[in-house]
Amino acid sequence: MHTQIAKFATSPHHVLRLLALAACWVALASTLNAGFVSQGVNPLYSFTGGHEGANPAAPLVQASDGSLYGTTVNGGIYGNGTVFRVDPNGAITPLYSFIGGGDGGNAYAGLIQASNGYLYGNTASGGNNGSGEIFRISTNGVFTPLFPFTG
Repeated sequence: MHTQIAKFATSPHHVLRLLALAACWVALASTLNAGFVSQGVNPLYSFTGGHEGANPAAPLVQASDGSLYGTTVNGGIYGNGTVFRVDPNGAITPLYSFIGGGDGGNAYAGLIQASNGYLYGNTASGGNNGSGEIFRISTNGVFTPLFPFTG
């Protein structure tokens, strides 16, 4: 019996199978471990629906200043969503509250940062034609509507 095991373990074909099987076990163990690690994630902030906004629907973007920026669909001062900043310590700062008129409203999409340092985004409603707006905002909250969608 020991000679059969020795032959199995030294055959190049069988060694490759054993290596492949070992790799599968390592991959499976890594996946299971990742699942356990993700259970320890703590939320940075829970939206209340107040001045900071409500119903974020898009991923955050990390800007060159190290802060995270995002949008909300609702909430804010006028109820039409916000643009907000989360600093590296987890403190949230509303930068802009959409009025829902010429500035747009209900930002379902996230933001991107261009090489000029500004963040760009779009809204689903508002704007001069009521069909949404492309906008620019600085990291300190200076908001500029750029282009209204026509429908």
